[in-house]
Amino acid sequence: MPDGPVAQPALGATSSTARVRVQVRPLGQVGYDGQVLPLVSPDGRFIAVEGGEAPTWETLLAARGAAVPLRTTVIVYSLAGAAPVPVVFGTPLPTGAVLGRGCGDEGFLVEWPRPDGARWIGLADWLSGGITWLARGDAVNAHAVLTPGGELLYTRGDGYDAPRQLVLRRRDGSEDVRSDAGESYTFPMTTGDTTTVFTLIESPAGLDVAAIALTPDPAAAGRTSLGAVVARARLTGPSGAEMAYQVAAGAAPALPVRSTDPGAPARDLLLLVPRAQRLGRFDPARAGFDLFPPNTVAAALSAGDPPGYFAATPDGLVFVADRALRDAAGTASAPGAAPVLGDPYVPRATTNPERPYILIGPVPRDPLRLRIVAMAVAPPES
Repeated sequence: MPDGPVAQPALGATSSTARVRVQVRPLGQVGYDGQVLPLVSPDGRFIAVEGGEAPTWETLLAARGAAVPLRTTVIVYSLAGAAPVPVVFGTPLPTGAVLGRGCGDEGFLVEWPRPDGARWIGLADWLSGGITWLARGDAVNAHAVLTPGGELLYTRGDGYDAPRQLVLRRRDGSEDVRSDAGESYTFPMTTGDTTTVFTLIESPAGLDVAAIALTPDPAAAGRTSLGAVVARARLTGPSGAEMAYQVAAGAAPALPVRSTDPGAPARDLLLLVPRAQRLGRFDPARAGFDLFPPNTVAAALSAGDPPGYFAATPDGLVFVADRALRDAAGTASAPGAAPVLGDPYVPRATTNPERPYILIGPVPRDPLRLRIVAMAVAPPES
């Protein structure tokens, strides 16, 4: 990969390692606010980027002191051509809307901090920008993600200082709510596992991650509800909400479930484990973590041969074999990693067999621009 700005697509570029070969195609650059990671559409055709002035930490965390970010913008780029092209919305997004944490076939999530202290959540269409508001009213609705089935999972509080409930909004508009005395839910997460959702839980004792079963709703066929906590593990002791944001920042949005999807769905939850200063794969069966190599911050499943993960580090993109993770589980040793690319790209998986990964990385010497690269696993050398 070139060290400077990309001038022309390297259509045949291939980077080799001892175990994995990949083909990369630079797609160009986009500007962003230097803070929030973009969202990539499931089919890899669009990328939603937060630009302008970055929201304050209070706004990002939906905390007391949050303000309407009037100078923040959300821009969608089409990745269908030789370079990213901005999509001109027929319906402009409302001033002050910020980029959400999830997306699906229909659109991407936005959150709208309101002047009265409320916070709304909507799904914006990739092409038109038209928003369907999914959570509105006087409450602080925040940090939503989508389940593989297209349901909305988010937190809700009566005010900035109130404990947050966990809310599952089904596609028919009905809701299931979970709350626990003395604890507050924050930054829910989903994977390709259609039977389980995940969330962070704040309490005076510290910050935990929990796996919660999705159970059939006895009141309606085909609907699910929030069930029991099937596993829970401590991430860190008492800490601020900024730590929860950092833990969840690298967790990739779940891809929608479609019968035509290639490969295996990513069912494992990958998140930052603060005490280990690296990415971890949460194992609900033992309520523990399989740790990645040091300084990893995000990863995407590779269902090829051998199976494993493409993981982002400050020194570049690496490949970590699933077997290496399992061999190192519960030990003091770090799993081995094979270098793939020399730049620190964050990988995002797609359902597009022609571009199964979109890589997002910094532009050298320009903290407000990102490089976008399409990547595919190359066939093994004969």
